Amino acid sequence: MKTILNLTQHPATADQKNALVHDLPEETLPRLKELLTFDEIPDWEQMRNRAESIIDILPPVVQGGGHEVLAMIGGAPFFMPVLAEALHECSVKPVYAFSKRVVEETTDAEGKRTKVSVFKHIGFVDHPFDN
Repeated sequence: MKTILNLTQHPATADQKNALVHDLPEETLPRLKELLTFDEIPDWEQMRNRAESIIDILPPVVQGGGHEVLAMIGGAPFFMPVLAEALHECSVKPVYAFSKRVVEETTDAEGKRTKVSVFKHIGFVDHPFDN
């Protein structure tokens, strides 16, 4: 069995949920968003502390063992390697979402066509040290 935790500031899309991505519990989201947001340039220690704080709010499924736990990460590019390393150290595999922009066309009852660009979840890209 595999669990994929959403450790981004945005709710998982329907496509991501179909790919087994689970949002963190509602009461945890404000803290996650706070930890992923940087208002000033951080130093290494601040980033490491934030990564460890994110680990601390992960649901018990991470500690349960017995199945693979992945974390879909995304946010400030300078912070993702630090978060990925912290996750890796506690046996959670960090992955990045891969999407494609797809143009969808619809036609209404009057024959008017509308084109809309949407992002479709395609899969996940492993963090380099997990290859």
